[in-house]
Amino acid sequence: MGVTLPDIFLKRFKTVIFIHGCLWHGHGCNQGRIPKSNEDFWKEKIIRNVNRDEEVYKKLLKMKLNCIVVWTCWLRSMKRSSLILPQIKATLLKNLQLGEVTFVSLPKV
Repeated sequence: MGVTLPDIFLKRFKTVIFIHGCLWHGHGCNQGRIPKSNEDFWKEKIIRNVNRDEEVYKKLLKMKLNCIVVWTCWLRSMKRSSLILPQIKATLLKNLQLGEVTFVSLPKV
């Protein structure tokens, strides 16, 4: 089993950001569709990935780190991707002001 490491760590904001592939992490959007060939293998693999991700998020939240997940389907469209940074910025500023530790997953498209 592989280790889930954050793609970005913002020490000042005590925040980790994951850029998750929709298929590999079970997003459920159109780009996260399970391949028809060897379907049982893929379903099991994705379930393991999702379970591992959830354990990692729990550990990071216990460490008082904010977790943000950005899905790759959001990055494929310039219009949608332009919404990501403002959402991340708003989350970071809110958490700093309120002293909260949160998990944020940007919505499906």
